[in-house]
Amino acid sequence: MFLSLILSTIISTAQAMPISMEERLSDFDQLNASIQSSYGPLQYKTNDQKIDIESLKAKYRNEILTTNSNADFYYLIRRYISEFHDGHFFAIIPSERFSFFPVTAELVQGKILVDDVSPRLPPGMFPFKKGDEIIAINGRPIMEEVKEIATYMGNGSRQTELRKATWSLFYRPGAFMPVPDGSFNLEVRRKDSLITENVSAMWMALGEYIDEADLLVRDTPLMSNIPQLAAQPIDYMRLSDRESYELMYGKERMENSYKCSGTTRIKIPTDAVMLTEKPFVSYYHKTEKGYVGYLRIPHYSPEGKDASAAIEDFFSRYEYVIREMERNTVGLVIDQDHNCGGYVSLVEKMTTLFIEKPEKPMQFQLLASKEEYLKYRSWLQFFDGLTVLKEELANVETLLKRAWQTGAAMTEKTSLMGNDTVYPNRIRYTKPVVMTIDEMSGSGGDAFPSLIKGYGRAKLIGTRTAGMGGHVGRLPALNFSQINVQVTKSLFFRPDGVAVENNGATPDYPYSPTENDFVNGYEDYQKFYLEKLLQEIN
Repeated sequence: MFLSLILSTIISTAQAMPISMEERLSDFDQLNASIQSSYGPLQYKTNDQKIDIESLKAKYRNEILTTNSNADFYYLIRRYISEFHDGHFFAIIPSERFSFFPVTAELVQGKILVDDVSPRLPPGMFPFKKGDEIIAINGRPIMEEVKEIATYMGNGSRQTELRKATWSLFYRPGAFMPVPDGSFNLEVRRKDSLITENVSAMWMALGEYIDEADLLVRDTPLMSNIPQLAAQPIDYMRLSDRESYELMYGKERMENSYKCSGTTRIKIPTDAVMLTEKPFVSYYHKTEKGYVGYLRIPHYSPEGKDASAAIEDFFSRYEYVIREMERNTVGLVIDQDHNCGGYVSLVEKMTTLFIEKPEKPMQFQLLASKEEYLKYRSWLQFFDGLTVLKEELANVETLLKRAWQTGAAMTEKTSLMGNDTVYPNRIRYTKPVVMTIDEMSGSGGDAFPSLIKGYGRAKLIGTRTAGMGGHVGRLPALNFSQINVQVTKSLFFRPDGVAVENNGATPDYPYSPTENDFVNGYEDYQKFYLEKLLQEIN
């Protein structure tokens, strides 16, 4: 199978349709005009993050003048947007070309370690296993390669950028980064060895080259998978990086990486009482202070044609587990590592399972533009008569109109749906909670731990989350290149008033998984978070 894949590699030789320099500069100007009118955190990036956007524009405009091909221009646009360090703001290049080698790697304590080796590889082609360290590629230190890939991976956290780049070492989609071809050499050191070994391998290259003329006009499978802007508010109001990861890595590959996956990478105790295994793992087990629970939350974006029905079904499963945890445990561990976010409404509903009194919902500052005002105004047409939801949306519409007409960049703080309170659920957990977080938890995965910590209902353990702090929209494709651009439309805030963008949720008890964790079921991690939970239990 593997050899036939090599033989079936598609390499197109059709002539490219070059985009002229005038057209490249026109697309760049179009992008910058859209940033000026439609990028919510623009002022925040300038004032708080000290990004000199005018200097960036001048620098990249000059670099465009030196580009010699469509590909040079396309990836320059990717690098330019990455300079904003915003995980929700990115460009998708109209290319189906990608190269891969069936091995995955992970960044652990500053080292690049082998994670998984496909059983489809012929024996001897890559004779290494999980935990072995990759030292260099083509004679270049591997971290230099990772840092170069990271220039296409803008995110609110530098550590997130590096982790994403590590995941892309052996899977290079042309929609996001340059695509290598031919052979390459790896230098690898086996675990617990001082000797390095060299192995040669071949990139598996599929799809069409980036410069193909017809690629810019036809509806490719990649382009058809890009999420469209929704007409109704529930679909628009999302805090998710799920779609971008599925586009970048493929759904199956992403879930195998634990991203958005309801499985657990942590060894389940032998005495565990299992509550659920799918769509998420939950159980409780005995400790010196009684039974404690473990609950995996992989995302807030259940799949289904009817978003409202999918949310209700997803939430009802968690209600059942929380009821059982309340009855049977003295404390709870929530595993929210690698959480890829989702619907704002579901994030807020999930908080109701833990809060003990009415609280403020997620607070946003919305882009004060005519576009955003008209969007809220259009949503009001879905309501025939007066309802609470219609009234709340109308309040946001009024807020947007006032801010836009007075020339403000952003609105005052508000909830996305206009509600001013979230109330405890009839089923809720009232005992101590600790929650694990990491730099691969983003968007809604930033929001939920920020809220639960801010409401005083959980201690956070791990590393700072990705810092993806706003809901998303999509710009019209750039006129000549047809590059698609997703953009951040707002800022949202932690209960302490700090913007989530570039800051994320911060741990009360910092912990970075070790090499021993990586190869042995995260046993040190488990020991650490159980120790912290037991300290919270009287």
